[in-house]
Amino acid sequence: MATRKEIIEKAQEKLDDVIRMLKFACDGDPSAESYIIDHLLILQSRNHGFLDSSLNLDDLIERYENDHEDIGWDEFFEDEDE
Repeated sequence: MATRKEIIEKAQEKLDDVIRMLKFACDGDPSAESYIIDHLLILQSRNHGFLDSSLNLDDLIERYENDHEDIGWDEFFEDEDE
């Protein structure tokens, strides 16, 4: 069973990996840091340190906290069992 909250939490974990990869790959490139990495940080969670209150994944997780409907996409989580 995969709920909206579970899928968003998984996406948030994957986005953390993407951000770390981009920080490494774009080290020393202020344009990439400002226009891509910082934007991803703002979308990822509330703990981004910028003066921005845009909707982010923490907000979505909170929004769907009590929604326990199985929306499918269970195969997305099957990779973890391997």
